[in-house]
Amino acid sequence: MLAFAGKFHRREIAEKGAFTADGHERLPVCRVGLTGNIGMKDLNRSLLKFFGHPGRNRGTTAQFGQRALDCMLACEVRLLALDDLHFLKWRQSNGIEVITTSRGSPTSSP
Repeated sequence: MLAFAGKFHRREIAEKGAFTADGHERLPVCRVGLTGNIGMKDLNRSLLKFFGHPGRNRGTTAQFGQRALDCMLACEVRLLALDDLHFLKWRQSNGIEVITTSRGSPTSSP
């Protein structure tokens, strides 16, 4: 999976450049490793850490989610790789929330 992600990243940068039209760093691939039993808030916090967002330490689950989405859209992320997805709390509503959130994102495939 990492080889595919790396190849995809390099191809996107070669074709579209290192920066978006708005001047943001283009990050076609976002890879986040998960640890322990985490929920939506921690998943979004991990995404914000990947982007180096200053608001990753304070906020509600919804705020973290909106910030993560804003970062993904601004950096034109095309591939989200979640390593060790089995750590997500699937048996609680958080797991369902992740599925619903990922399906509803503007960058998800139909």
